Amino acid sequence: MSEPTAPLPPPVEPPPPARTGRLLGGVALVLLGVAWLLEALDVVEVPWDVFLPGGLIAIGVILLVNARTGASHGGLIAIGIVLTVLLFLGSLVSFPFGGGIGERTERPTTAAQAGEGFELGIGQLTVDLTELPVPAGGSEPIVVRARLGIGQLIVEVPGGVAVRVEAKSGLGQVRVFDLEEGGFDVEQVSEPQGADAVMDIRASVGIGEVSVERG
Repeated sequence: MSEPTAPLPPPVEPPPPARTGRLLGGVALVLLGVAWLLEALDVVEVPWDVFLPGGLIAIGVILLVNARTGASHGGLIAIGIVLTVLLFLGSLVSFPFGGGIGERTERPTTAAQAGEGFELGIGQLTVDLTELPVPAGGSEPIVVRARLGIGQLIVEVPGGVAVRVEAKSGLGQVRVFDLEEGGFDVEQVSEPQGADAVMDIRASVGIGEVSVERG
């Protein structure tokens, strides 16, 4: 008579995967948000050209070191994609990370105010130049710079005034008076005809729409 077969031991359940990616991804988001907030409040000036590529390199090193641990890195990968997009857009246009968020309308009434430039991080930025005194012919044009990270940028210029326009969009649409173009890395340059420019408009948006129109 054969001896009874010993029961097999219960299968060992694998340990739950570590949540390193989510944890470090959350830490990266917190650091990015704190840096953005401090710069928006004019507490410190964050060197984004160093901060962003440094963060991307750190994420890559962590992924390489933990490649064989089986840990979840979904959060880190998502943050890495966001940083890559921001760096790429920053190479196309000057991305105003510290410009704030919301809806803003600027109405400069002097050349000094217009020369300071205007920027917004995310939202809608309207720059109304219709109340800006027009300089006399033959003088240097007033240079007006407007930058927006993500959203809609509208620049209104006085009617009947000779202006030069340089408008850019990393991803989106550019409309300068009656000309409109959309896509990736879009740029339009409009030169005045028959007269010297008295205003030089330089408008850029990272993702979204930039529109220059007559007020």
